[in-house]
Amino acid sequence: MSCVSYYHLPVANRVPFELWSMISSEFSVKELAKYCGISRALFEISMEKLYCGLKVCSSDWPWCERFEEALSNPIVASRIRNLRLDMRSALHMTRPEVHEEHCRRRGKDAVRYSDEDMFRDIINGFECIQTLSLCSCQVQRDCLKTPFLAQTSRLAKAFVGLLPKLKILNLQVHPETFIELVESSIGTSPSTVLQLQEISISIDSSLYNSSARFSQALTKLISQVSHSLTSLKVVAPCDNVHLPNVFFPFLGRTSFPRLSKVWLALHTRPHYASMPNLSGVNLFLRNHAAQLRELHLTFFQRGMLTLAGPSLLQWYQACFQDIPTSASLTNLWLGSCHPDEVVPLYTSVLGPVYSSVSSLVCVRAQLEHEQIESLLSLPSCSQLKSLVLYVKGVLTRKLAELVAEKCPELEQLSIRYDRNTYRQEALFQDVFKSQPWRPLEEEDDMTDVWAHKVFLIWPQATYMKLARASRVQYVNQLTPADMQVYGYTCETCSKPEEEESTKRNQCVVQ
Repeated sequence: MSCVSYYHLPVANRVPFELWSMISSEFSVKELAKYCGISRALFEISMEKLYCGLKVCSSDWPWCERFEEALSNPIVASRIRNLRLDMRSALHMTRPEVHEEHCRRRGKDAVRYSDEDMFRDIINGFECIQTLSLCSCQVQRDCLKTPFLAQTSRLAKAFVGLLPKLKILNLQVHPETFIELVESSIGTSPSTVLQLQEISISIDSSLYNSSARFSQALTKLISQVSHSLTSLKVVAPCDNVHLPNVFFPFLGRTSFPRLSKVWLALHTRPHYASMPNLSGVNLFLRNHAAQLRELHLTFFQRGMLTLAGPSLLQWYQACFQDIPTSASLTNLWLGSCHPDEVVPLYTSVLGPVYSSVSSLVCVRAQLEHEQIESLLSLPSCSQLKSLVLYVKGVLTRKLAELVAEKCPELEQLSIRYDRNTYRQEALFQDVFKSQPWRPLEEEDDMTDVWAHKVFLIWPQATYMKLARASRVQYVNQLTPADMQVYGYTCETCSKPEEEESTKRNQCVVQ
């Protein structure tokens, strides 16, 4: 609580900038919640379930002018643990008028004190920083025709001082920005000690002539943190032909003693003529099968729907060949497989890996009812506790009964379906009306979904709406005893605390 500096709440479009003045050594959640006009319970839930820290995104242009002023406050900077920054907002600080104002307040020479120095001085004040998220992917189509790419690559150097402090690094940036960040931190000082535990790198933009350099920079960064890494996510660019030849073999020969979660995504576009070299992925899975708990493996073909994509069954066969029976995967997510290949994939390819899986996600392929029946008829499905499917066509009672019969241990069932068939929900839900199964209602707390035997059916467009509504409703379902135990009060009412809890449903939630 004491390290939170900015809140992005589902019940308020913006948090007034004056909140910065309340963040001091006498930090009070109650005061902040009252200032926002919401209950303390909802304020804390919003903070905990979304994210804590500072968020500056491209839609917050009115706040960009105050961004540097807020970060320059040493009290604010020292409390920030999570920083999520859109690079376009960071570039706002490089505007001449912003830079001159900063130099004037600090008594610096605007000519000798560059905007890069200014940015570095601000960031170095983050004493408690643990998570850094940088995003600039949304403007990649224009970045090569504007100064944006050069500017973001230059500003990336300012984050070098943060890397030794971080435990979590999330990057959604242009390849050149990523390369510049790695080269500036590790390339110039190989002795830099990093303690990163989670790395997420999503780069879905063209590399042009940077493919080899990107793969080398990625290998260099991962090699520095292989001893401490617990989670790794790499979404490869669409034209990266070097990743299977450089990064995948590195994964195969490197030891990751603490790694438990892996997400690898490779675009199929550069590999239409022949299958890529996946021996590195296979060696990696064979060496770490006993310790991995969650695996996301996706070969995606986005932007190529008009072409006849390659059969990916051989790709998965190359990855899962000779996996030892000691595999202990509990969560498995495979994507972009042709529906006709789903059952052969799970029967003949995964083998012992699938036998340990208790959570199965299969949403990239729209499955017909017959295909789902064949999939659920596999013996290993009887032990599944969580299942996510993408159903093609209408939802029927027969399909619901099939799921209930084939997966008796299931604790969560999530069905994604065509939004045009939403009228069939009632037929499907009718099977699960009796306890312990029940549909997920809007008043349920989405965060407790794993604690109940619940099933969730959603068209993609309405899922996030349900998630947001559930948090508001959950606060209103708190009993007076809950309010007393957790110390929650309703600051929007003027009644005493004893009466506030009984009037919680009358609170005005904006």
